[in-house]
Amino acid sequence: MNSRAVYLDAVQFANEAHSGQVRKYTGEPYVTHVVRVAEAARECGLGVEAEVAALLHDTVEDTSVEYKDLDVRFGPVVASMVWGLTNAEGRGVATPGVDNRAKRKTMDLAWLGAQTVRVRALKLLDLADNLNDMDRGDSFLDLFLREAVALRQVLVSDREAREFAALGQALARFDAAWGQAHEARQARRAEENKS
Repeated sequence: MNSRAVYLDAVQFANEAHSGQVRKYTGEPYVTHVVRVAEAARECGLGVEAEVAALLHDTVEDTSVEYKDLDVRFGPVVASMVWGLTNAEGRGVATPGVDNRAKRKTMDLAWLGAQTVRVRALKLLDLADNLNDMDRGDSFLDLFLREAVALRQVLVSDREAREFAALGQALARFDAAWGQAHEARQARRAEENKS
């Protein structure tokens, strides 16, 4: 199967897996998020495997799809990239309601920090897209921005950003999205304080 066919198969697979799911802040079909992350991966030059992993990155975490399904259909490289992007709950090592958010996020930091450069670049692109979608008036954005800064520090060093062009591009996209979200949240908070 050629790379274009694999990519289109992954689009169809993601569309079916996320059928009926919508983005919290925009109401768009969920698949639009993974397609945007895959397009960003292409623009950063991460390669077809990373683009396919971007399309599938939330399937294990948010749907009934299992790692073995991805391994069989898309191969071990893509499956392990998706697994590297899967959070603690999706990997079955933490349980919401039992393990608090701070504990789960600490587990995710350690996990993501040990991943390959391409997986960490995909995570930055995922975070950037999430930041672009978030409601600037939602107080959850404050927590998300703090968590994103901690994650950024784990995902990429300045040396890596200079040495790996694709990672540097992903970091630039994340930094721009984070800066816009932070600035908008600060403006919103200032407006609220005036009232």
